[in-house]
Amino acid sequence: TRITQGYRQSFGQNFIGGETQFRLKDIFNISVNAAYQVFKDYLATASARVKYFTFSQTRSSYSPTLVQQLMASNHFNWDNNFDNIVADRTAASVQGTLWRNTLTAEVARVNLQNYVIYNTSAVPQQLSKQLSFYTAFVHHHLALKNFHADHVLSYNKLNNAEEIRMPKWLVNSRIYYQGSLFKNALFGQVGVETYVTDSYYADAYMPVTQQFYLQDNFRVPGSNFTSKPYPIV
Repeated sequence: TRITQGYRQSFGQNFIGGETQFRLKDIFNISVNAAYQVFKDYLATASARVKYFTFSQTRSSYSPTLVQQLMASNHFNWDNNFDNIVADRTAASVQGTLWRNTLTAEVARVNLQNYVIYNTSAVPQQLSKQLSFYTAFVHHHLALKNFHADHVLSYNKLNNAEEIRMPKWLVNSRIYYQGSLFKNALFGQVGVETYVTDSYYADAYMPVTQQFYLQDNFRVPGSNFTSKPYPIV
């Protein structure tokens, strides 16, 4: 039960789900899994893997968050009855290992219906149009005993989804040493990380609701090359 300045609502969730697989040695694999929140939400995924290649299709229908539906405070007040958000994702990926190198690459198309955003006034709004965009990434990892090189290149095409704010491309590269210290009492990493993106309008943050919202006033600088040493313990 949630009580907020005169609002009182009770919430409960009941789920059923299952998964099935068919395997043929290490060459061919088909899997289907689904979860259903009774009378409300669902998630279904089907994937087929042939040697190094994987093809997957995911469809989900999920409720907006409680904050998107209801808010009562000194600064914001709303009581929404948004429809379920429907998301479809179609993806194809390849993964392989050669010597000490591991390479993973994926391309995907995402389609969103009834998507809920926090608009430029930091108020939740359900969009009537469909959003569709494409993503692609390549991940390479090289391991030479305790020395590692880890590189990620990501590309996003957002022509029909301007309400989704993310950089068009992103590069994240790390070179580091990892191992155990003090007779295996402590595990640590020490290295250098580089992070580069193009320019884009990142979301702003609203402390009152603790949510990110759209803004069109400040563009995160692009081609911002940053390289710094980092310890991780």
